[in-house]
Amino acid sequence: MIITLQKLFTCSKIYLFPVLLVSALFTSCSNDAVNITPPKPEFILNTDDLKDFKSWPLKASFLSVKNNQWRKIYLKLPEGGTVVDGVYPQGTVIVKEIHSGVNITDTILRYQVMSKRGGEANPKSDGWEWILTKNDITKVVSRGGNQTMVNGKTCVSCHLGKKDWVISTLQ
Repeated sequence: MIITLQKLFTCSKIYLFPVLLVSALFTSCSNDAVNITPPKPEFILNTDDLKDFKSWPLKASFLSVKNNQWRKIYLKLPEGGTVVDGVYPQGTVIVKEIHSGVNITDTILRYQVMSKRGGEANPKSDGWEWILTKNDITKVVSRGGNQTMVNGKTCVSCHLGKKDWVISTLQ
């Protein structure tokens, strides 16, 4: 039996049309057809990221009456990042410089750093990580989520309930 190419093509059109129609319906209804943007990779701060922090915008400089210590707060947003309704973007870094006394010229005791890692990091605190460094900012003493402690208190104990975990309005 010899089937011409024309007959085969005509026959296959008849059977192929319903198959293509059903296939198109299932494809258009599946979630695979939706273009989903993958999440940004987690931002992990290291001390090299802090080398030039004093060139960042100084957002606050004040005497903490609670601790009787001078504090300076620097803020760095990621490139192209903006604060929206008090929520900081992933990649934001806040450095708090803590001085030993009431004068801005007193010895620097330590740096307390907040880094918005995003991703799966510290979901109870919306991706923020708290980092404590030595007074020369080159060595991390401790870092982590809600358990990170300074002077016997967790960082979260002061930041809890604040808009996006940030105590001051730094914008």
